[in-house]
Amino acid sequence: MKDHSFEREEFTRVLTKCHNIIRNNDKLSPEAAFDEISKVLFVKMWKENRAKETYTIDKFDEENAASPTVGYYQLLFYETRKHFETDKIFDKNEKLNIRENSFRDILAAMSGLNLAAASDDVRGIAFERFLGRTFRGELGQFFTPRSVVNFMVGVLDPQEDELICDPCCGSGGFLIKAFEHVRDKIVHRGGNNVDARIKRLASECIYGVDANPRMARTAKMNMMMHGDGHSGVHHHDGFLNVNGIFENRFQVIMTNPPFGSKVSKQLLITESDRFTDAEKIKEYQKQYGEQYNKALEQIDKNINTPLLDLFKISKYTNLTETLFIDRCLDLLVPGGRMGVVLPEGVLNNKKMEAVRHYVEGRAKIVLVVSLPTDVFMAAGANVKPSILFLKKFTEEESTLFQQTHTDVRTQIEQKHQAELDTLNAQIKNADGNKKKKIRAKIRKQKEQIKEETNQLLKEKFDYEVLMAKVDKAGVNSIGGECDNELDDLLVDILDYKKKHQLW
Repeated sequence: MKDHSFEREEFTRVLTKCHNIIRNNDKLSPEAAFDEISKVLFVKMWKENRAKETYTIDKFDEENAASPTVGYYQLLFYETRKHFETDKIFDKNEKLNIRENSFRDILAAMSGLNLAAASDDVRGIAFERFLGRTFRGELGQFFTPRSVVNFMVGVLDPQEDELICDPCCGSGGFLIKAFEHVRDKIVHRGGNNVDARIKRLASECIYGVDANPRMARTAKMNMMMHGDGHSGVHHHDGFLNVNGIFENRFQVIMTNPPFGSKVSKQLLITESDRFTDAEKIKEYQKQYGEQYNKALEQIDKNINTPLLDLFKISKYTNLTETLFIDRCLDLLVPGGRMGVVLPEGVLNNKKMEAVRHYVEGRAKIVLVVSLPTDVFMAAGANVKPSILFLKKFTEEESTLFQQTHTDVRTQIEQKHQAELDTLNAQIKNADGNKKKKIRAKIRKQKEQIKEETNQLLKEKFDYEVLMAKVDKAGVNSIGGECDNELDDLLVDILDYKKKHQLW
């Protein structure tokens, strides 16, 4: 079959055809069928990158006839798995879970398509469309709509040489868009060593984590389809350090953490969380220096302690989305910036007030954008979301905030001290029932002190916060496209950024 330059619509159709082949022949669920397609795609890309020509069904048949091995297609996958061993894309005993005739039918369907030679744009967008169709149901929560991703990356505007991270990356949408955004800047600026700079961007500046093994692999494949950057993506608990993902390291973080789940107080950090690959540890020590040794202590010094103990925000909540705010702030360098999709209740619910005060003590709120409920409805999340953009305090800002907080707290406490002294004196001579009433008054006084402190602190540590609301965000309640007010809002925000120091 003659090779040709294919269009993204054609690749999307071929991927859908392959998906149907597996579902019909092997009776796998949509998600499991997608896993097998991913494996075949890895095989095909590996062969084409190595041979610099299209890997076709005819070439497979030639190799199969020459091989004395029964089940040559499994051997092919074994060699591919071994090639990607350091990337930890596949489990060490993983195999193809489809019949050989299914493998052959998929190769036949793709025989005229050279994945290694296709443009990143064609490959990447086609693969992403296929992902959306495949996972719209059960795993829809792992996909942030492209319109929201584009907006967040546009606002955060990552630059060349900045380190970028998504600690719960799902299918890798934020990382891919960030990669494309910075790559386009490099190409536009031109200058020396453009190819080398893009390679550095892909291999040293993009990092992601997802606790779901299927999603971690999908993110890697997705990034390879878009032009690579997969080496920084890991199957790992996003709350724990791994490879180059550790505290005070990133200039830019963008993420959409899972909503509504909780981290149990009984969930412990265990020996299984400890990183023990001695060869990799030496490699990372050489790459990251003393910072990496410090990063390992997050797990090594906390074996058999609750995961929640790693985060100060856990005093107020154990919701996953709020814990991830704390984690992201830990990962950022002082002055670093982040965007996070959250249930709107985190920003306006009275019960979340302590969480908001905690966050305001670590970062400046730059922008809040209220999104329509439709955005995640197709993924089964009937919650009104918002996007919160934060800038982590610089060391100077953190010092100023803490000093201001101390001064304000002292001022308010002095205001209430006489009344507290009176109540404390009364409680010494009070009987049981009266003591309860006095204790209630003391608690009320302390709450009043806290409330007045927070109010005066906002007045003393005052700054401008941008607020916006959109009614249409590019996706409707059934996952289809609709008007996108985020595009116009981005133009306004970038215009504001030119006139003011947004970041």
